Amino acid sequence: MPDYNLTPENMEKLALELVDLLMEYGLMEDTAVYANGWVFYGEPLESGELRQTARGNQICRFPCEPERMPGEPKLLAATFEGNRLFDLMNFGGPLDIRTKINQLLEPYNLYIEQDDQWNFYAAE
Repeated sequence: MPDYNLTPENMEKLALELVDLLMEYGLMEDTAVYANGWVFYGEPLESGELRQTARGNQICRFPCEPERMPGEPKLLAATFEGNRLFDLMNFGGPLDIRTKINQLLEPYNLYIEQDDQWNFYAAE
């Protein structure tokens, strides 16, 4: 059971869990996940700090200024544009990814709030 206290460590853990979930369904292409002053990309890039998720996925993280984060800066957020995640979040489809993400967030007492067509953040 997750610790409901959203410490920086827990926020990064939650961000990596979200990355794993999106990677499971092939949804990290052109997607960035923001948490705890970092932006996470689903593929290793030439620069950035490599991290390994609980499922063994290699990803990159880069520092991110709070004012560049979509939604509420202290919480988890994701941006996506012109990809499959964009289509599923805006138009639906056979994969109810919104429900799967909310199920991931629920133990932390968070839920998805879609800010606009190309980003969402976890709200309290």
